[in-house]
Amino acid sequence: MEVVGPRFQPVGLVERIQAIAQNVSNMANRVEQILQSSMAQGRAMRDGTSGQCEVPRDPRYPDCPGKVDWMRSRWTSDPCYAFYGVDGSDCSFLIYLSEVEWFCPPLAWRNQSNIPPTQHASPARTAPRQVSKG
Repeated sequence: MEVVGPRFQPVGLVERIQAIAQNVSNMANRVEQILQSSMAQGRAMRDGTSGQCEVPRDPRYPDCPGKVDWMRSRWTSDPCYAFYGVDGSDCSFLIYLSEVEWFCPPLAWRNQSNIPPTQHASPARTAPRQVSKG
């Protein structure tokens, strides 16, 4: 009668393979983000919006510049940003911060008719305060 023992697995091999797979997945995600950002910048150049994405200094929206800085360093921290079209470009940050969170003024070159009227910021009031995501 032949005795069959447990299968031999080198210590840590499964964990190493899982770590490599995770690293490959992370790299693929980053490459996709870079490609999307590049495509968005190309669209901005084609559409003529590239010069229209400077961060506004508007006293009615005092948090806007700080929120744009926050988005530049942390926009990949939550998949919800990509869902709303954030791609790493300043234009996408300003669109998100003006149309979704209202920290920045509405962008003149954007079609404002697709935003429900209740979302337009009144010039007489400041943007509502929201809890920071990081």
